[in-house]
Amino acid sequence: MAGLVDVTLLRAEATAEEVDRLCETAAEVSAGYVCVNGAWIRHCVRRLRSTATRVVAVVDFPLGAGTTMIKAAEARLAVQAAE
Repeated sequence: MAGLVDVTLLRAEATAEEVDRLCETAAEVSAGYVCVNGAWIRHCVRRLRSTATRVVAVVDFPLGAGTTMIKAAEARLAVQAAE
């Protein structure tokens, strides 16, 4: 079941230390995913590279009021950051 669970940190003011703790916790409990803001994708991918935990990011968070074009661009950037 743990592989179906995600651990999430979406606070805009999250620190690198908090994100590192999130990744460590996710790896320790074999969580399937960590969910973060786009700014943390590359950091989390690097931290979790040798684990089964994957990185999920939000787009147009928290309001979701952006245009489709903006959301698509943000999603493309998120995918690029994960590579």
